[in-house]
Amino acid sequence: MHTLQNALRNRRLQVAAAIVVVAVSGISIVVRATLTKGSTTAAVQTSDGPQQKDKPPAHMLVLRPNGFEPAEVSWPKGRFFLAIDNHTGVNNINLLLDREVGGRVKEINLKMRKQRAAGIYDLPPGNYVLTEANHPLWSCRITITPQNE
Repeated sequence: MHTLQNALRNRRLQVAAAIVVVAVSGISIVVRATLTKGSTTAAVQTSDGPQQKDKPPAHMLVLRPNGFEPAEVSWPKGRFFLAIDNHTGVNNINLLLDREVGGRVKEINLKMRKQRAAGIYDLPPGNYVLTEANHPLWSCRITITPQNE
């Protein structure tokens, strides 16, 4: 009789533990989604207000299984914030930013589970190509135009 009671008690504890794990996982997913959503909003948010005066404009590129979106961009010379989101499902991404005529400007590695690369850039006017090293058809042409003064 004690064996049956112990088995039932153990089963109840297992079910309770499973419920706790599912609840905690659900809360983690909601918190992570909220934080990610907040950081995406902050990354692409721009404003002409006085408190934003020293902040550079923000741009976002998304890498998908068929390449970059958008595939071609043009921005004026000057500092800018660039976020690149990895939506390919590929874990290890090696992004290469090269001048169309010239050498490598930057290499960005997105290791396992890292979904975003972000940074401040100040590129001289010219044409650039952003590619993924193992998928040369995944490319984005970036044109930096001279700043109008």
